[in-house]
Amino acid sequence: MIKKAIIILSIPAILLSISVSLAYSINYTYTPLDYPGGRNTEANGINNHGKIVGMYQGADLLAHGFIYDKGTYVTLDFPGANHTVLRGINDSDQIVGFFYDADNVYHGFLFSENTFTTIDFPLSQRSRCNGINNLGQIVGTYWETDDETQSHNFIYYNGEFTDFDVPLGDETRARGINDLGHIVGYCKKPMFFGYLYDSSTFTAITFPGANATIAYGINSLNIIIGTYAIAGYQHGFTFDGSKYNSFDYLEAIQTIALGINNSGQIVGYYKKTTPNRGFLMTPKPNAIAAVGLLLE
Repeated sequence: MIKKAIIILSIPAILLSISVSLAYSINYTYTPLDYPGGRNTEANGINNHGKIVGMYQGADLLAHGFIYDKGTYVTLDFPGANHTVLRGINDSDQIVGFFYDADNVYHGFLFSENTFTTIDFPLSQRSRCNGINNLGQIVGTYWETDDETQSHNFIYYNGEFTDFDVPLGDETRARGINDLGHIVGYCKKPMFFGYLYDSSTFTAITFPGANATIAYGINSLNIIIGTYAIAGYQHGFTFDGSKYNSFDYLEAIQTIALGINNSGQIVGYYKKTTPNRGFLMTPKPNAIAAVGLLLE
């Protein structure tokens, strides 16, 4: 069954003006994530137990999914797939992602209780599952044609699909959902900008002064994680509904922040030299210090 969502557009003041206030910087412990023997490791999601999912490029030059838990890596691939990418994980260890079949067409999937289930939006040509919350609600993207710019969003829950499109945007992608059912993602019109969707209202997420902003994840405290670009360089950001905070992984040239849990642990990947390297940033206890200026 397919339901249609109705969306109200809300454009926040951050698109029009920038103010400055005191910033509180969180001190982190930095952990690089490199799948043993692999290349181009990307950490895409993290649950509240600290378990991480992502993908890496193997010696066979194919993409493989992985689970990282307390220093141990385990490969998880959809059976018979050419490529597998793991995107999200909840506290019940249910995992979502997508795989490429023998014809290099990608399909969404859920991995739960050691069983893979394909999840494709009805009558779509291609689908991806990108995020899952602790209620088992899944968000993703589907395409009805070969045109990559004509994508649509969906929510999948209890066997029912609800589709929604972002007003005034093309290439719309739903990437994360929290336990409140709040969804984040991004679209393009004409530049990429992030969005927050709370089941009734759409709000644009745009880092001040950025050429592009992409929202990738949201935790149940409504802290949004994502990446913005200025002058060709990408940086991570968090947004708490009123303030943006920018960060980079140590001395990285590019930082792509993809997931955040309720403890504030952040995962993603960074570029300093090739290949890409995954990362985990863990806040240090009682290590918040006022250090500078914050855009809001």
